[in-house]
Amino acid sequence: MNSFAFCTSFYESARPYLEDCMRGIIRAGEGHDCAVVVAIDGLRDSARTLEPLVAVMPVHTVDVAPGASIAKVREAMLRCASTVAVDALVLIDADDWPLEAALDLHGERLETASFSYGDMKVVNAEGVSLNRMFYSGSDIPEETADDAQILDCNWLGFSNTAFRREDLQDNLLSIPESITAVDWWFYTTLLRNGARGLKTRAPVVAYRMHDQNILGASPGMLVEDLRA
Repeated sequence: MNSFAFCTSFYESARPYLEDCMRGIIRAGEGHDCAVVVAIDGLRDSARTLEPLVAVMPVHTVDVAPGASIAKVREAMLRCASTVAVDALVLIDADDWPLEAALDLHGERLETASFSYGDMKVVNAEGVSLNRMFYSGSDIPEETADDAQILDCNWLGFSNTAFRREDLQDNLLSIPESITAVDWWFYTTLLRNGARGLKTRAPVVAYRMHDQNILGASPGMLVEDLRA
């Protein structure tokens, strides 16, 4: 992979974390042909907020309609990303940040796979390491090539994965409004398109645990509630 674009959405409640996210993107992007795609979801003074990124790499933004669902925010982000001339799209949530080697780790897997996924270094709300990995003790496979693998448990999130831009087919760009777990739907669809994913050899992101995030902080959901 020769070029990358980080893809994210910035929203007002994530403002306390945006500096960390942008700093991580900048560090990870050093030495690479790198851009950023940002869906602006109600973020005030977005142009000023994005100045640190704009100063060092191309930034592509799309404004999301007020009150848009998570599904439609992600859809807007992906549609914008589909127009950016890069080899790979790297997903990152606004309250997390990519680790320094993220692009190298994703890139080496994307040489032979359609998508890549890695473990996450867990940090607390203040960004301090909790000295554990998110998937510690879990049997996460080295290869994911069948949507049945993620039927009951999903390890492919919108903060620890990357995929080849050429694989962003039309059926991935129309996310049903009712979808709750967009990442689960997205990678199920990508796998049904014939994609194959490989796990990175090291963690790719710092995952922030706080009371507003999704993984680990929400009541349990039935699989039936998440299926398309």
